[in-house]
Amino acid sequence: CKECMLPSHALEYNSPWVCAGCSLSISSTEAMTRTVKMYKMLVTCPQTCQSMEQLLVQLLEVAHPQHYIAMQAKISLARMYGDSDQDTLADMERKISLCEDVIRVMGKVDPGYSRRRGQFLEEMAKTKMKIMKSQEMPKLKLMLEMKNVMKLMREVGKCKQLESREERECFAKRVENMVAG
Repeated sequence: CKECMLPSHALEYNSPWVCAGCSLSISSTEAMTRTVKMYKMLVTCPQTCQSMEQLLVQLLEVAHPQHYIAMQAKISLARMYGDSDQDTLADMERKISLCEDVIRVMGKVDPGYSRRRGQFLEEMAKTKMKIMKSQEMPKLKLMLEMKNVMKLMREVGKCKQLESREERECFAKRVENMVAG
C-alpha cells in the first residue's frame, strides 16, 4: 500500500503506527527505526543533484512527500540547483518547483514571514530572473513575469524586516544586481 502511516494516538509516544489505506500496523519502535534509517540515508548521500534526486525517489517510496526528512532532501536540492552557468532550463524549473513545495509546506508548519521563507522566495525570484534573461519572450509575457518576480521580492523584503540592518542592506544590493545584471 502506498498510503502514509501515522500514529494511531498522536499524543502517545509509544502509540502504534497505522497505514491510512490498508490498516497495517507497526510499533513505534519500528517507525523510529525506519525514520533513523531514512535520516542516515540523507546525511550520507553525496551532495550532488543526481544523488539527491535518487535519494528523494527512495524516500518517497516509504515516506509522505511532506515528511521532514523528504523535505530536508528537497531543501538541499533547491539549494543545489540553479547556482551555476551550466544549469539547463529544466534544472532552473526544478529549482522553482522545489522552492514552491518547500514554501507551501513551510506555510503550514510555520506560517507568516520568516528568514527561511525569505531565503526560498529570493531563490525563486533569482531563478525566474535567470530564466527570463536566458530566453526570448514576448513583451507582454516578460512584463507579467517581471511583475511576478517583483511581487516575490516585496514578500522577501517583508521577511527581511526580521533581520539585521546589514542583512537588509546586502539584500538591497542583491536586488540591484539581480535587476541590473
